[in-house]
Parts: sequence; C-alpha cells; structure tokens
Amino acid sequence: MIATGDCTLLEPHEDFENGMPFSSLILDDVFGGTIFERGVATAQIEDLEADVALEFTWDESCEYCVVYTPPHREAICIEPYTLIPGGQSFKPPYEGLLVLEPDESFTHEFTLAVHPTQSHR
Repeated sequence: MIATGDCTLLEPHEDFENGMPFSSLILDDVFGGTIFERGVATAQIEDLEADVALEFTWDESCEYCVVYTPPHREAICIEPYTLIPGGQSFKPPYEGLLVLEPDESFTHEFTLAVHPTQSHR
C-alpha cells in the first residue's frame, strides 16, 4: 500500500456492513470514519459453515483501520491504527500521530472473541 492521502467513499458494491464473501474481497486499504459505540469499534468475520464468528473490538484511540487480504487467501489482516499509514509524509498536522516523551507510555485496548454466529445465538 502506498499512502496517497486521497479519501473516497465506499462504492455500493462494497457493503461491508451487511457482510461479503471472503472469496470476493481484495483489500489493501485504510478505512476511516470508524463508528464507535460506547467507546468501542467492532468488526466481525463469520464462518457460516462452521457457525462461528471472530469478533474484533478496539478503543477510540485508533480512528483508522487497515484491512489486508494477501494473495494466498488464507488470512485476513485487520489492524487498528492511530495514524494513517504513511501519514507523516502528508502536510502537518499529522492527525493521530502520538509522540511519547521518554518514560511516557500509551495504552490501547484490542480484543478478539470467538462465539457462535448471530443466527445461532
């Protein structure tokens, strides 16, 4: 992925909210406009044949999310980010850039949970 700073809206065929077959996903993208409910964003991957879902949640410190599907199609990478990847190459201010002083720390919460798909809860 080469960061350009260009932002576009999702196309109608990119309806991630209602689910998409993994076989049709080709992603190497940064997503912004993350929706947080009670301070938490949620993404979910469902395997309907196995009746299992993997749910990702993260806190408001990460407003962006990178999603990548490698060519071998055996994995998906979902990474919450505080800063758009490559964002330092854009004009300041660098939204989301965290600069920590010596001995200062940053804490972020990210969880993974496996549960039955919603249709079988």
